[in-house]
Amino acid sequence: EFVYLVDNEKWTLLQDEALVYEAGALAKRCNLSPWNLSPSQFIEEVVPNAKARFQSNLSHSRKSFTELDCNTKTNLLENEKACLARYSVLLALNDDVESILPLIGIGLGTGTGTIGTVRGIVC
Repeated sequence: EFVYLVDNEKWTLLQDEALVYEAGALAKRCNLSPWNLSPSQFIEEVVPNAKARFQSNLSHSRKSFTELDCNTKTNLLENEKACLARYSVLLALNDDVESILPLIGIGLGTGTGTIGTVRGIVC
């Protein structure tokens, strides 16, 4: 079930960006590492804000959800369990990519220790 929730073709870049942005914003407001957000904080604060951000980004992109995802009309942001699972994998991927950035010399200039550091690469 975890793999289905995380590695699902129904996830879109706009959804990933919304989750990552809102989790990073909450972590910053709470002066926490993104790793230290509790599941309840994530579900209660990040998911609703990510849904709103996704809808806003969708309207700015001038594409309908079905244009982004031709195979389904399912918005995985409606599934809190899927959001939490997906975010945990994005967070781990971000950590892995962030650890190799100094080795390949890419400086994004957004600071270290936050998920926002490589948001554009991971999502």
